[in-house]
Amino acid sequence: MVDRKKIEENTRTGFKVLRHASLGIELAVSVVLGLLLGMWVDRKLGSEPLAMVVGLLLGLTAGLRSVLRVLAEVQAEAEAEMPPEDERGG
Repeated sequence: MVDRKKIEENTRTGFKVLRHASLGIELAVSVVLGLLLGMWVDRKLGSEPLAMVVGLLLGLTAGLRSVLRVLAEVQAEAEAEMPPEDERGG
């Protein structure tokens, strides 16, 4: 017989792992896209390396913002799963 609760628990754990694993990819893609967009703008305007640096900083900012958002969600989930303080023996 299949334990449905165990399957659901494993599925939730799997999704959490995937969400955490995607953070590095998300950060890298944000930085690379910002860099490439800045380089493209530099070629169009002849403003090298100004737009590249700005694009890089914007990509880094967007990536870090995304990482911080996910970390805040994880922390909120962890706090929600903790029993109240009086039940922990504190």
